[in-house]
Amino acid sequence: DRGNVVEFARAMVDAGADLVIGHGPHVVRPLELYHDRLIAYSLGNFATYYGISVEGIRGIAPILLLTLDDEGRFVSGKVEATTQIRPAGPSLDPAKSVITLLRTLTGTAFPDGILQIGEDGTLVRRVAP
Repeated sequence: DRGNVVEFARAMVDAGADLVIGHGPHVVRPLELYHDRLIAYSLGNFATYYGISVEGIRGIAPILLLTLDDEGRFVSGKVEATTQIRPAGPSLDPAKSVITLLRTLTGTAFPDGILQIGEDGTLVRRVAP
């Protein structure tokens, strides 16, 4: 039991963190913008040894490229999609599977959230209608 990871991550931002990168479940979890700070709840497995399965969603992971302002607030970002291919290791994923997964997870977990993930992996603040 990892407890309430959303509550914990938000508490870290409330305590002064500019960026929160979670880890633990070996799979990707959603992204969130909270008080202008990016929270990545889990980036999954990027490069693992042979004892860890890289089948299915356990073998895809994002590389986050982020721009923060001088105060640590999120400005923009991009997700680069990777997949693990044995024995070569992490490789760029032309299918961009992790971007599709992140868009689904983020939209489901935070339907009213302000982070928008484009089909190309671009991360931007959602414009209010």
